[in-house]
Amino acid sequence: MKRFIAILNDQSYVNVAATRMELVDNALHVWNGVELVAFLDVSVILSAHISERKDNDG
Repeated sequence: MKRFIAILNDQSYVNVAATRMELVDNALHVWNGVELVAFLDVSVILSAHISERKDNDG
């Protein structure tokens, strides 16, 4: 399962299931398939990435 993780400048964070993210103007749009799951102004983001956790089986 892929997840979007972002650390924000107030030390809070976002951690949601997501398949992709895209930068549009000054906002980061985060999608899980066709569903928009996060919309963040880039001025509040310290770091952001999508990671995928592998199962124990491989």
